[in-house]
Amino acid sequence: MSRSFSASYLWPFLMLCFFLTGCKQAEVISPVDGQVYADTPSFEVTFSGGTPTLVLNGTDVLDRFTLTETNATASAAELNDVILAGDNLFKVNEIEVNFYVDRIAPEVHVTAVTEGNPLLIEGYVADRSGSAQLVINSNSIVIDASNRFSASIPDSTFIEIYTVDNLGNSGDITLARPGTLMQEAAAARVTQSGVNSLINAIADAVTALDIGALLAPANPIFDDCFFGACATISAVTATLGDTPVVDLDVLPTNDNRFAFVADLPQVNATTDGTIRVLGVFPVPADGSVFLSNLHVEGVGVVDVDSGEITVEAIEVDSEITGLDLNINALPDVLVDLVLGILGPMIENIFENELSDRVPTVVKSILDAIPTDLVLSLNGRLIDVNTTPSYLQTDNQSILLGLDGVIQAESLGADIPGLGSTFVDAPMPTVPSTTRTGDSVELVAVISSNVLNQALLAAHNSGFTAFEITTTGDGLPVANGDDVVDTDLIRVLISPKSPPVGQLSSQGAGVLGIGMQDFNAELLMKRVGWDDYRLIFGAELNFDANVDVGVSEDNFLNVSVIGAPNIEVLSVDDSGVINWSEAFIQDVIDNLGPNIAETIASSLGSVPVPNILGYTLFVREISATDTAGNYLTLAGDLVKVEEQAETLVTANTVNSKGSLGLAFHMTPYVGGAILNMSVASDSAQFQYRIGSGDFSVWSPNTTAELDLDSGSYLVTVCARTVETYYNPECRSGNISL
Repeated sequence: MSRSFSASYLWPFLMLCFFLTGCKQAEVISPVDGQVYADTPSFEVTFSGGTPTLVLNGTDVLDRFTLTETNATASAAELNDVILAGDNLFKVNEIEVNFYVDRIAPEVHVTAVTEGNPLLIEGYVADRSGSAQLVINSNSIVIDASNRFSASIPDSTFIEIYTVDNLGNSGDITLARPGTLMQEAAAARVTQSGVNSLINAIADAVTALDIGALLAPANPIFDDCFFGACATISAVTATLGDTPVVDLDVLPTNDNRFAFVADLPQVNATTDGTIRVLGVFPVPADGSVFLSNLHVEGVGVVDVDSGEITVEAIEVDSEITGLDLNINALPDVLVDLVLGILGPMIENIFENELSDRVPTVVKSILDAIPTDLVLSLNGRLIDVNTTPSYLQTDNQSILLGLDGVIQAESLGADIPGLGSTFVDAPMPTVPSTTRTGDSVELVAVISSNVLNQALLAAHNSGFTAFEITTTGDGLPVANGDDVVDTDLIRVLISPKSPPVGQLSSQGAGVLGIGMQDFNAELLMKRVGWDDYRLIFGAELNFDANVDVGVSEDNFLNVSVIGAPNIEVLSVDDSGVINWSEAFIQDVIDNLGPNIAETIASSLGSVPVPNILGYTLFVREISATDTAGNYLTLAGDLVKVEEQAETLVTANTVNSKGSLGLAFHMTPYVGGAILNMSVASDSAQFQYRIGSGDFSVWSPNTTAELDLDSGSYLVTVCARTVETYYNPECRSGNISL
């Protein structure tokens, strides 16, 4: 049966369309979808049916366009600040235009290195507009039609790579070969308040003095005669009656000098010996020597000589107060004589002792900052070696510079890394306060060269080739073939090049970590299968932001912020189950945080300056310079106690304290912002979602969480210097 159609039926539909949507029609003339541009293009849009929505990279840019009834235009200059170097998204109503602005040089991917001299390097060059030139250590390298290269170059400490693309964008990168000593690897400034917190270490050393042993070589402390009265007196025991009072000040003269003062109160000594008066038989000289206070003050000099810290006392004086004797049968005629000899003797002994003891303690404080140790990273050994390079005093603080190297003790990866990213950037001025001017006790500055050398060492030791095991619980569902909870999942990660870290100058405590060209194989063992079988393999790039903190044993520790960005370069779908690329991408996205956490944890081989058992309570983490070449950690010193091993982190039980801890979440599409606060001006926070792992302790008061809609149990903990080992924790259910 045929049916005729009348135009009259169309009119109501057109009217409905007009009122509901305005029947907005639009066309993007420029930029062109998929086009690569050398610079920001001009923009032109034609439209009808009302003003269109214009959004560029998430920013509403309608007010930047010149509008007519049917046309919208904007010059490159009007939109340049919103344009990204790389991929850009321009949305007009429901139309999406993806275009690429190529302002960067080609990216060199090193996928294989054969050690020796010369070095054999293999890889490829990636650039949207095409690569024109590749030069490695002044050697021009041929790039084939598929953008791959194979180069044989002499081995050297640094590998300099220069590239140019077809649009003229050029760039260079320098790689430091494994084991390269990094000049200006780190620096640590101990402020006067930090020195004050360490004075107890000197007081403890003075308290531990065996005064009896110091006096023993001088025995007999008196052996003389006067007007027929003779005495031989020896010290038997000697003790301090009270805790010494010690002060240590960094002098403001900037000539590496410090002043120290020690008051030793109530020095008591017991004596024995004999006394003869006018030839009579000897009588015992048992008794005691007492002085109410021994005051010692001096000046010391600190320096670095051939990588060795030196500390020397150059001026030491002392004064005794309240010296008295109480010795049986000692004639008055000998008392003044004994005191006249004993006083200078005691002063000389303690001047000599403290001339050695105080510099020794100060040197031990400074020697504790450099670190030479071997770390085990999941059974893989990493050598960490730092050497003092300079030492100076300024602004009443002690500044120590360090050179260093971090390297794998033995190569464990199949393909060792060519080198770590190196930037020849001088050490910036190490501050003595936070960026807001708050006083702190210690400021540590660490070069990004060291961070990347740690990542290379972890890679070369085989740490970045790892395995993740899990179950199907929480993984996405494939059409027609669900992943069930009982499925056993194994992910094998095989890298071709080391991870690279880049400090962000925008966000405090944020470090970007990326790795190129690594293989991921997903294997599954289902009920009834004898062994694991390959499901799919993929070649990937990934990058993630991590939050940086300091562990209780003074090493960097990190936790991933939000979801990592994972780019699938290619997929091997020859596995036993044929799943779609979209499903494979979903699986990779779900496993991405585990991959990122494992790679980022290799930064745990970077030590933070540690002083005599004091750890750093970080109050601020930031990039020191605008280029992001150095990481600054500023904070106060906290004595590491034995109970640190049983440090209370948090559980789902609220722990109420005096900090006034509060938190809330602000949702957005795809996640939420966790905001945390306390009444204190300075605190660290950590959090977890559900029963997951806690984040690192960090001074950051906000955290970006990658969460879907639903209800979540959130636990937040806070601590200050005073509550370091007794943090306050709160839990609550939050719905998004």
